Amino acid sequence: MPRQISARTVLGVAGWFAAAAVATTVGVVAVSAIGTDIVGETARPLSHDEVTRALATARPVPTPSASPTTPAATASPPAGSKVLGTPGGTVVARCENGLVTLVSWSPRQGYRSDHVRAEGGREASLRFESDRSEVRVRVDCRGGVPTAHIRTEDDD
Repeated sequence: MPRQISARTVLGVAGWFAAAAVATTVGVVAVSAIGTDIVGETARPLSHDEVTRALATARPVPTPSASPTTPAATASPPAGSKVLGTPGGTVVARCENGLVTLVSWSPRQGYRSDHVRAEGGREASLRFESDRSEVRVRVDCRGGVPTAHIRTEDDD
C-alpha cells in the first residue's frame, strides 16, 4: 500500500522552495549592486595621470586636525609649491628662502609613507614603501622650485 504525503509536508516543501527562491533573488540583486552607488552610477578608479592632474589643480581644504602621516592642509596653496608625482605616491613641496618643506604627501594604494623629514632644510625626504618596493624621494630647491630626486628599489 503506497504511503500518502500529508498536506503539511507538501506545504513545508513548497515553503522551503519559496524561501530559497527569495534568498537567491536577493543575493543576485545584491551582487549586481556591487560597484554602483545609491544613484546607480558605476564607480571607476582614477589612473595615476588623472590623480596627478587632479592634485595639481586642486585647492587644499582646511581640516580641523591633521592625519598622522600628512600635515594639515592650508587654506590656499603656498607660494612656490609644486606637486611631485612618484611611482610610490604624490608629494607637495614648497621652497622658501632656499629651504624646502614637504607640505603634504599621499602614498599610492598599496604603499605607506615612512622616514619622513619634512621641515625646512636644504633637503627634505621620505620613503613610500610597499611589500615589494621602496621609493626614496629626496626634494631640494633648484632655482626656488622644488625638485624631486627619486630612487626605486624593487624586491625581485
